[in-house]
Amino acid sequence: VKLELLWADNGYSVPRTISIYQRFKDQGIVAFYNQTSAGLFAIKPLAERDSIPILTESADPPTMYPSEGIFAGSPIAPPETLMGFMNWLKATWKKPSPPKVAIIAWDNAFGRGPLMAKKYWEQLGIDVISQEIVPVIAMDHSATLQKISALNPDYVYLSMAYGGAITVLKDSLRLGIKPKIQFVLTFNAGSESILENLGKDAEDIIFVQPWPFMDEKNVP
Repeated sequence: VKLELLWADNGYSVPRTISIYQRFKDQGIVAFYNQTSAGLFAIKPLAERDSIPILTESADPPTMYPSEGIFAGSPIAPPETLMGFMNWLKATWKKPSPPKVAIIAWDNAFGRGPLMAKKYWEQLGIDVISQEIVPVIAMDHSATLQKISALNPDYVYLSMAYGGAITVLKDSLRLGIKPKIQFVLTFNAGSESILENLGKDAEDIIFVQPWPFMDEKNVP
């Protein structure tokens, strides 16, 4: 079967994503792939109307619940990712006082997704002391990091992809916040790009990974 691939750059723009979808639909596409959560949320009702399946790697709550017509490569959504980390934290925490966690999240559906797990972390007795929402495109996170650092968390959970996480981590190194505070990355940020950009400073970062890196062969 011969497949024809149509592609376009949406530039993280929702109106441009809708325009691209309409143009491709008029050209007779049988499926539509898009990565950004905001764009997916916008085109989901259009694709359902047109009976066109959506393929994506973005498994954020607004696009996955309900998930009719969407086929995601990610096995878990952002709330479940945070819940997995919280389970591990609860099981391994040895101090008498509850662990303190701060969350820095992108201002989009994917970034805010873990915040839906609030009832779960409350049931576990984990103290989420700060929930900071930051722009997807940001060159400096100093103010947010200084605010969180003053609260003395045990962990900072980054709900963002690797590009944003690299910026946060580099700012934390510059401010002397890391390695005093341990950072936790979602699987979307747990890329080898972190290792390439931070080198030895990537030591002690926790990746919540539902799968191994592609070149890992010795997996327990």
